Amino acid sequence: MQADHSYAEEKSFIEPLIGIIADMTKCDLSGSRENEEGTSFLDLPNEVIAEIFKYLDVRTRLRMRINRRLDKIELGVKNAVNCDIRLGMRTNGATMHVEQLGIHDKRIDDLSLLESGFRRLAGTTVKIVRIEIEEQPTEEQRRIVDELLNLNMKDLYLLMNEDLPVLAFPRLLRLIENGCDFIVLRVLCDSITVKDLCTLRKIILNSTMQFFSIYVRPGIAKSFAEECFKINIDESTDNTPQITSHTPGSELQHMESDLITNVHKHTTRSGETRDVITFMKEGYVSEMLKSKCAMSVTRRGEKSFLDLPNEVIIEVFKYLNLPTRLRMRLNKRLDKIALGLKNAENIGNITLTICTRGVKISVPKYGIIKTIFDDISVLEHSFRRIAEATVNRIQIYMSGSPSEQQCQVLEQVLNLNCKVLRVDCMNGNLSFLTLSQLLRLMENSCESIVLHTFCDSLTMEDLCRLRKIMLTNNMQFFNLHVRQEMLKIFVNECFGINFDEPILNLPQIIIHTPGSQMRHAESGLITFVNTHTNWEEDVHGEIIFMRDGFDRFSMN
Repeated sequence: MQADHSYAEEKSFIEPLIGIIADMTKCDLSGSRENEEGTSFLDLPNEVIAEIFKYLDVRTRLRMRINRRLDKIELGVKNAVNCDIRLGMRTNGATMHVEQLGIHDKRIDDLSLLESGFRRLAGTTVKIVRIEIEEQPTEEQRRIVDELLNLNMKDLYLLMNEDLPVLAFPRLLRLIENGCDFIVLRVLCDSITVKDLCTLRKIILNSTMQFFSIYVRPGIAKSFAEECFKINIDESTDNTPQITSHTPGSELQHMESDLITNVHKHTTRSGETRDVITFMKEGYVSEMLKSKCAMSVTRRGEKSFLDLPNEVIIEVFKYLNLPTRLRMRLNKRLDKIALGLKNAENIGNITLTICTRGVKISVPKYGIIKTIFDDISVLEHSFRRIAEATVNRIQIYMSGSPSEQQCQVLEQVLNLNCKVLRVDCMNGNLSFLTLSQLLRLMENSCESIVLHTFCDSLTMEDLCRLRKIMLTNNMQFFNLHVRQEMLKIFVNECFGINFDEPILNLPQIIIHTPGSQMRHAESGLITFVNTHTNWEEDVHGEIIFMRDGFDRFSMN
């Protein structure tokens, strides 16, 4: 009866052989059988050599391939290699970095050697595979990627601007089935159909996979949402409880069980638009943001949040609300990532009170009520990091013209996308406000702008252009205070009439009191100009562009 051997006993037998091999690599491993002192390493049976190979690191094992027999044995040995493979491919070759094997950004010109090397590792398990291809890959480069994807890996990052036919649906399924936890595909996968995406989502819902993100061509995401969730991404979904966030035509977030599905648009560095579809387990972000993962210093062998590439951190940041994301700026790298992130989140309402002592800010959605007296540059930096976020209403109160530092804060506030903007300061002047800033607000669907303050930087030509634009866009209301002389010049330039003289036989002039008020209507747009006298008995002008039928009091 054959005795059973424990793993410890087997290891105690194998480990001495490893020492023998180390000595052999220094002297005779030629396979000569004419050795009077004893047997050669090649006298060992294949299965014993295969077991020995499993205890060797990859570099030592590959150096052991001194003949066809050992080469064939090594080719059949598959085990786990604790390493991260980073491969960058360009027109004239490739660069490979494997820290654990002592390979540091090694330049490789003969790609056939690389292809052969990865073929030998097929089925081997590694930690991370990261592939970056700068230009349209050649056929040889595609074969290398194909061989590299035959590895079993925990994390996969693939970045390129072109389609990659080798990345077919069955290949993705194999990666998931073999325990891949994290897949980021910044590459077009035209072979992946809408049906494939629905199947992937269903599989990930019931698997241990944590994160999957893929580029698709514009229009695919809309078809996916219709097929998978029976909704139109371009229309409002207010009555769908599983939709946790939705900006029609731009972004959609769906929640089922513990799986978050996010669909949004992304503009690449080359200016091309891509749809991005992401599947992520709800607990993934909270786990990655625990203290041991968020700290820049970890125990050896642990994966830090900072080990993730920038594009993955960006995806994670998109699932955090703004206060949490701003607190995540632990170092310059994370701060730079947060600064470049486009924000689809609706912040709600923001109220700023500008006074000589500082700035008071109120954001009810996040329970923020804070007054900053000393270094208000902190406020400027915070607004810069949420640039292009969506706000329902921005209300700004000023007791006088803002200081230079306060103007810098206000400039960043005006980079937000808001539906209603109101500034109240009868004795102030927004001298920094330019036509381009107002046009940007109008282009980003701002419905109402009320500026109860002077904007001396705006010229008569700017005002005429604003009115002309409002004739054709969807903006509802624009209100601005101007100097009295500017009001008269505007009326004369825009309508060819004298504000101070009676007007006869002009059907577009609905109301006119010379020197006091005038109301003009054209193509559904009403232009109203009048004069006001403030408590200091100073006379100033007011210009209003208003869509016919708009209720101006609904803004209060």
